[in-house]
Amino acid sequence: MRLFVVRGYLGCDSRSTENATAVNLAAAIEDDLFRSDLYYRFSVFPIHVPPLRERAEDIPLLVEYLTQRYAAKAGRKITRVSRGTMDLLTAYSWPGNVRELQNVIQRAATTTPSSSSRPGSKASRRAATSARQASAAPA
Repeated sequence: MRLFVVRGYLGCDSRSTENATAVNLAAAIEDDLFRSDLYYRFSVFPIHVPPLRERAEDIPLLVEYLTQRYAAKAGRKITRVSRGTMDLLTAYSWPGNVRELQNVIQRAATTTPSSSSRPGSKASRRAATSARQASAAPA
């Protein structure tokens, strides 16, 4: 515990304690499976962030940010994402939340040659196919 306090690790986002595990931490404390002092250290200021499926208006901004981020990492220049692709990405329910969106965008940005992602382009078709395959997969 001292390591967390001294090194400043307890300044982390409290969402990570609840969202990083499928375990109900309050129940785990009751069953002596999780230390209550750690739970209360991590949950000083709990933040509830709704799942991505409830924040569809955030998807275009996230897509833009993630596209630029992963295109730059891959040494590619992607100037835009087509409206059709954006519509598919926005309509999908994202059961894997932001990490699933991040993976789809990273895959598309990594496999897209340097160019804009225009409607009908290979890049646009790949991103749309990734979103369709993700939406067809069992949740």
